[in-house]
Amino acid sequence: MWFSEPLDTSPPKLSALEQRTIERATELQHTASSPLPPETCDIPIVAADLPTEVNAASPLSLANTIQHSQVRLFFVRYTPDGKLRSRWYLVTIDLQQTAAEVSCGAPHEPGWYYVHFLARHLADSDETDPQARWWPKWHEYRTDQDGTIDYGTRYLVVPNRIPAADRYIAWADIVNFCDQNTRLPGPFNFQDPSLNPPGRSPSYRQYIPTVIWAQLAELCIANGILPPRLTTMTATKRSNRKRQHIPTA
Repeated sequence: MWFSEPLDTSPPKLSALEQRTIERATELQHTASSPLPPETCDIPIVAADLPTEVNAASPLSLANTIQHSQVRLFFVRYTPDGKLRSRWYLVTIDLQQTAAEVSCGAPHEPGWYYVHFLARHLADSDETDPQARWWPKWHEYRTDQDGTIDYGTRYLVVPNRIPAADRYIAWADIVNFCDQNTRLPGPFNFQDPSLNPPGRSPSYRQYIPTVIWAQLAELCIANGILPPRLTTMTATKRSNRKRQHIPTA
């Protein structure tokens, strides 16, 4: 069995993106939310034959696939600023913000996309990755006199809600999806909320299908990335009994 250590949830420095993220959040606050379409997996995956590498994709074919995706969820290999080790992360592509980013260019040319990061719900730290809820990653923040944004405590926001832009900021960055060393499984959608476990609201799309986790694990193992935690680790207690002395002959 393979297990992962807890994911690093500290946000990267986004000096070139903070202001646009705030503007984007402000814009979304004044935009009526349209009903989301039914959730189905965009790319069927056969669990008995999971791939161990990501297929190469041209920027144009990738753009077409992303355009036809409903939620545009991906797993990516990513190294936050200040970290030496890359990890897998769950992200969703923001096409509107991608189009607004000059550094992204036309998506069908370089393959760069603006993404928002998701992280496990703070109350699900003891759950396996497939059993955890995955929510957008928002943080409290403040802006220093020199314009630097300091990230504060993570702030839980119900999926499909946008918090006050003057107090909270999303973890976001620009990622090259044509880089086979970056792109992992995707695009895919959340599990149908009607299948949420008992006690979890059927109103929120917050779980990733198990078969997607299995594919991610295979790709991570094949590429030297710490894989997701697919099962719980059973803790063993050290016995308090004193060792009995057995004389030797």
